Formats: sequence, C-alpha cells, structure tokens
Amino acid sequence: DYQSGGWSERLVSFVDFAPTLLSVAGVKPPPWHQGRAFLGTHPALPPGFLFGHRGRMDERMDLVRSLTDGRFVYVRNYLPHLIYGQHIDYMFQTDTTRVWKQLYDAGKLSPPQTCFWERKPAEELCDLLADPDEVRNLAVLPEHAVRLSQYRTALRTHLTQTRDTAFLGEAEMHRRAGADTIYDMARDPVRYPTETILAAADAASLPSPGLDRRVALQAADSAGRHWALLGLLIAGPETAVPLLDAVRPLLQDPSPSVQVSAAEVLATCGTPDDLATALTTLKRLAPPPVHGPPLTLAVLAVLESLGSKAGDLTSFLTTLEVKSPGFPARYDSYVPRMAGDLLKH
Repeated sequence: DYQSGGWSERLVSFVDFAPTLLSVAGVKPPPWHQGRAFLGTHPALPPGFLFGHRGRMDERMDLVRSLTDGRFVYVRNYLPHLIYGQHIDYMFQTDTTRVWKQLYDAGKLSPPQTCFWERKPAEELCDLLADPDEVRNLAVLPEHAVRLSQYRTALRTHLTQTRDTAFLGEAEMHRRAGADTIYDMARDPVRYPTETILAAADAASLPSPGLDRRVALQAADSAGRHWALLGLLIAGPETAVPLLDAVRPLLQDPSPSVQVSAAEVLATCGTPDDLATALTTLKRLAPPPVHGPPLTLAVLAVLESLGSKAGDLTSFLTTLEVKSPGFPARYDSYVPRMAGDLLKH
C-alpha cells in the first residue's frame, strides 16, 4: 500500500528496519528476527502493537515499559516512586529544564505542568487522538478496565518473550552474566527465571491484595528479594516499618543489589541505629572497582534520596574512586556527575 507521496498508518518500529532491508534485497528475513518487514518481496503482516522502553539514562535509573496500538498508549511504571524529572546532568544543561524546575520549586505551576517533578502512577493509559499531549490518565477510569487488562497482558507477554533483563537491575544483570553475554544469561532459566521475577515486579509496583510481603522478602531468587524491598519503598513507611526485622538480615544478602535496597529501606524507615548501619553498608558497596559502576550509581541515588539524613558526605564523595575497570569508558563520567550533584546539595 505504499505509493510515492502517499501515507500509511502501519505501525513501524526500529527493529523492523533490518528485516525490511533484507526483504527489499529479495531475501526472506530469518524467523528469529524480532522485527517485521514492511517493504520488499517478503512483507510481513502489520504488528498489533509497538513496544517502547525507558531504562537508565546516563547516571539515572528508571524502569518504564510501554505499548501502543496507534490510538491508545499504555505506560507501565515499575518504579513509580522515582519522579520523571530525576536530575540528569545532560538534561539540566538546557535552560528550559532549569526554569521549569525552578518554577515548580517556587510553587508557580499547576497540573499537568507539575507531573514531571512528582511520583508517577504505576499505570498510564492515554487516548492519542483525544489527548495527543498524554496528560489525561484513563487507567483510573472503570470504563477503560477491559482495555487496560488487555494491554497489561500484551505487555507482559512481550516482556516474557523477549526475556527483558532490566528486571534484574543493571548491577545484578552483570553479576549473573559473569563472563557470558547478558543475552546468553537471559536465556538460562536458572540464572533468569523470567516469569518469577516479572511476577515479583508486578507485586511490588501494583496494588497486590493478599500479598505476603514477609514471605516475599525471603524469596529464593535474589531478584525477588530486591523487588520485595522496592515494594516497601513504593508502599511507604506504614507498610515497611512492621517488616524491618525481616529487612535487617538482608544487609548481608549475597546480592549487593539486595544489600543496597535493604539499606535504603532501613535508612528511610528505620531507627537511628538502622540509619547508621545502612550508611556504613552503602559506603562499603560504593566504590566502582568493588561491584561496578551500576551499583555505585544505585548507592549514590539512595544517598541523595536521604537528604540531610545521609550526613556530611564531603569526605566520602571527594575521595570516591570514579574509574570503572572492565566497563566502557563512558561510565567513568557518570559517577563524578552524581557525586558532584550531591556535593552541591
């Protein structure tokens, strides 16, 4: 249906380009290609959905997945306690971002202008035809419950089929891969039990009636324990405080990522002794040569979230090693950016 100067409503994604190039050259794309050819001698049927994602952006972590059928877009925020507008050095080099944040801090904005600087809903559903700016969340309306359920299921199926490794967390992802590629690790059901971990992520970030959080904190897989701890952060102190006795042992967990999350829960919701122990743990785990820069970034994000509770970090931050042996050189700029931002505050 392609004509010179014509228009097509077909959904096309970046992963479609490789199979399309083969098809244009007269070669049938192999079945393992994720994308679908949209031109040439071997075009495929159009997809029902396009899928999107947001993960770590430079020095800041997030975990967002989405899909669209062209009319509606569904966004799944797995870390709803993190604001959209986390401080990314590159983003804050623009005048518009700085002024926007200044106006928000001065209380001069109103919704939806304020939403970028506040906690996210776990789910968003927007009608792109009626609401092209995507500022009206239909996910809370009963009349969209069926559509919401359909999109939720479609996204979960996609995440399972692609074995999306982001649900391990970046530091844990590298730890489990070891000398292997992350791709190969993700296809090992022992090292990456996808369904189990996705279920833990859903339970942590969505309302989950009947969830036994104490049992979740004792999950056999460390990623399950990590998500159980994130669930406490998302739910807040009222939920976390009665479970602190189950959180404290996780400061000695075999997974450094679990230790970081346990320290954040204890520092945020615990006693002064918990705070002191948590800060000691975070500083021990922080140097990049110990567990890699992804864990360092996680530690610095926790220290930032604690604000004045973290105490005077000047000596710690100014002496923190920034080099990351074994990782691409670009990581070497991320740690000093976050450390510098912490020193400013």
